[in-house]
Amino acid sequence: YRGYITKSRKRLSALKKQGRHIEMKYYDGRPNWKMIITNERSWIQYYESGSNVSDCPVFVFFNSQSPYNFYSIFYTEFMRIWARCGDPVSLA
Repeated sequence: YRGYITKSRKRLSALKKQGRHIEMKYYDGRPNWKMIITNERSWIQYYESGSNVSDCPVFVFFNSQSPYNFYSIFYTEFMRIWARCGDPVSLA
């Protein structure tokens, strides 16, 4: 995964230089999810054991105007856990 992490850091750093608000955090457990969360949508990829990352499915869901949509519930819970993580990794 080291190569994928390096590639992701470079891409996120480039986006940050374009003025985008980007944060990336690491964890030391075995990776099982990749999540990209924005105000409009979420992309969630589950890394299946023994599968190449390119063979793992990606799910997307969108924010809607309904206060009870899945996006709103997921986003709120994600942000609660994200805030408990360590300081964001510097992408500069």
